[in-house]
Amino acid sequence: MKKAIVYGFLLLIILSITIFISLKMFISLVNIIGFGSALISAFLMKTFIRRSELNVASTDKGDREERRLGMMIGIFGAPFLVTSIIFLIT
Repeated sequence: MKKAIVYGFLLLIILSITIFISLKMFISLVNIIGFGSALISAFLMKTFIRRSELNVASTDKGDREERRLGMMIGIFGAPFLVTSIIFLIT
């Protein structure tokens, strides 16, 4: 999980070069990556399934791997979400 957040920060730093080209493009890219990764993470972690349909006690290995992948994608997108919120506030 440490690698996912490090990769997220590294990509954010690399994308920050686009500030010199266009600030609007940078904000758009950060929003797309941040909210896209949050949405994909929510689908993989089965957040949108009603509790009565989801039985966490009897999950198989595939479901656990999907939730783990969803967590990694969410952690990867966390720096982008924080940056989006900072730009939204200022």
